[in-house]
Parts: sequence; C-alpha cells; structure tokens
Amino acid sequence: MLVHSKKTLCALFLLLGIAGLGFAQSRSSLEKKRKKIENDIQYTETLLKQTQQKQNNSVDALQKIAAGIEAREQLVMTLGTEIAVLDSSLASGRRESLRLSQLLEKQKDAYAGMVRAAYVQRRRQSGLIPILSSPDPGALLRRREYIERMARLRQQKVHSIRETNTHLTKQLQQLDTLRQQKTVALSEQQVQAQRLEQERLRKESLLVQLKGKEKELKKRLAQKQQEALALARKIEGIIAAELKAARNRDEKTAKVRADEAKASGSKAPIPATPESVALGNDFSSNRGRLPWPVKHGLVTGRFGTHPHPVFQHVTIQRDGIDISTQRGEKALVVFRGEVSAVFTLEGYQNVVIVRHGTYLTVYGNLEQVLVKKGQNVKTGDAIGTVYLDEEDGKSALHFRVMNGQTPENPQNWILKK
Repeated sequence: MLVHSKKTLCALFLLLGIAGLGFAQSRSSLEKKRKKIENDIQYTETLLKQTQQKQNNSVDALQKIAAGIEAREQLVMTLGTEIAVLDSSLASGRRESLRLSQLLEKQKDAYAGMVRAAYVQRRRQSGLIPILSSPDPGALLRRREYIERMARLRQQKVHSIRETNTHLTKQLQQLDTLRQQKTVALSEQQVQAQRLEQERLRKESLLVQLKGKEKELKKRLAQKQQEALALARKIEGIIAAELKAARNRDEKTAKVRADEAKASGSKAPIPATPESVALGNDFSSNRGRLPWPVKHGLVTGRFGTHPHPVFQHVTIQRDGIDISTQRGEKALVVFRGEVSAVFTLEGYQNVVIVRHGTYLTVYGNLEQVLVKKGQNVKTGDAIGTVYLDEEDGKSALHFRVMNGQTPENPQNWILKK
C-alpha cells in the first residue's frame, strides 16, 4: 500500500513538472513574439518621427501609421492569447492545489491512525516484556521486527507528508505569481487597446487631410507609375544586353533559347551557363530563408496590385517592395552573386542589380553605391546607403526579386520577421 502510494505521489509530481515545463515554453514563446511586436511598433514610431519632422500629412506617414496599427492589433491579440494561457494555467493550478491538499489530508489521517495504533500497542505491552517472557524465540524476533517496521513506516509517512506539503506550498506560490502576471497582462492589454483606438483616429484624421490633396497625390502616383515602368524597361534592357553578349559567344545556343522563348510566348531568360544554372538552383533552394536587404526596416509598400491607401477605385501596382528605414541604413546583398549593373534612374536614385545565376535581385533608391559592375559579392555585403529624401524625410529601399524577367514577391523569399 505504501509503495503504491509513493509511486502515485511521484507520478503526480512528475506530471506537475511536465505541465509546468509546457506552460513555461508556451509563455516564453508568447513573450518572445510580444517583444518582437513591441520592437516593430517602436521602430515604426521612430520612422514616423523622422517623417513628421519634414511633412506630417503624407501618404508615407499614412502607410507607417497603418503598419503601426497592424502591429498593435497583433500585440493586442498576443496579449489576449497570453491571458488565455494564464487562465488555463490558473485553472490547472487550482485543481492541482486541491488535489495536493486532499492528498495531504489523507496522509495526515493515515499517519494519525498509525500513531493511535502504536499507542494502543504500547498500552498493551512494552517492547521488552514480551521478548523476555515469551517461550518462543522466533515469535519474539517477529514481534521485534514488526515494531521496527512500524517505526520505519511512520518515518516514511512523515517524509511523504513533508514532501507533499512542500509541493503544495510551491504550487500556491506559483498560483499567486500567475495571478499577478494575469493582472499585469490585462492592464497592458487595456493600455494597448486604448492606443490602438487613438492610432485609428489618427489615421482617419490624416485620411481626411490627404483626400483634400487628391489632385496633387494622383499626379505623384502617375509619376511614380511611370518611374516604375522605366525601371522595368531598364531591367529588360540589361537582360537583353546580356542575351546579346551570350549570342556573340554562342550564336547557335542563344538562337535556340530565343526561339524557345518566342514559341512559348515568354520573355527570353538570362543567359544560362552550367555555373549560372547551379547558382540559380542554390538561390531557389533558399526561398523563404534569404536575409533582409537591410538590417532594420519595415515593409510599407507591398508587392502586387493593392488599393490606394487614400482613394477608392484607385490601385497601386508594384513589382517589388518598399522597405522604410532610418537615415543612413545600409543596403545588403541577400545572396552571393555578381553585380550585373549599376545605374541612375529618376525616382529610384542609384540602382544596383545583382545576378544570382538565373535570378536577379534589384536594390533601388540608393544614395551612395559601394560596388561596381562585374564585382563578385557575398551574402550580407553592403552595396550602398539608402537614400533619404530631405524634403519629406522619407527613406525607403526599393527591393525586387526577378526570375529571369518575371518579378516575384520578395516577401516570399526573405525571412519572416
């Protein structure tokens, strides 16, 4: 009976330990996520201050506010999940505390019964008289062993009671800590919900101001679309030049590639040597794992077609993404390759294109360029400094990933933050 009780107690404490470990891992994961979101919000606020020093009522400011709202919504949701985990842990902790309390009472009752039985036994006979008076030495020995065994059992019961009491005390302390953590989390959630509402009102106020500048903003949008088209044509021209160079090296192979592309209705790919194919395969195998092209940044312009942040029935088309940064941020190569081109283009300042076999990455809106055409670069190398528009305080890297002449969503290639 005692051995079974001890096994049950050990199993209970083991389960408590496993449950506590699982809770700790869950809380740790949530706290890490919350910290990351809080850092994103803080960075967004830093970028907004940089913008507002120059021009408060801009589309760029609106996009940063929207990014901050999205991040704070995630923070409120994460806090809600954290509170739910705390509630679950509190309920589980209360059940275990009750179980330990009941177990402790049973152990105390069992020990009291043993003490009463021992007292009755001592009243009936002492430990020495039966040994001296019994004619059977074997019976005397068994009686002595029985008395000693009962003494050991009482000691074990006392140890079990103390052990259970210690675990119960720890469990109650943990419950008190959980209650305090829940109080803090609830308070923080309320604060973040209030700030979220303030940011939404701030966004609506800015929207009203921007709608009053419709003519000016639509003119800027049309200009930006023309600049984006010019960049796309420039990239096509660079690829065409590479194709022509390849044709000069190998007229027959280049003609076959061009004919195949024409027959399929697709654009001619970047000239592919065995080395470039291998490098392109290496690049492709790192989809979703490439580092960011800046150390710190916030995506404020997404790939593809999206509604205009101010005007209904107006869309924005991007073949890449815009990553807002702080002043002086360095643009970094996301994968090893060769600098295919360095040029200047209106609306994108300086542009660097890096070829990774059959893939290209494009880094636009650079103020200072640190590389030259034909240079081999490796992952993480700085290729330039992101341009800061002194007029509106905007600093953003334009980043593209090209599969041949086909643009792909860069956010599918870089690591999720």
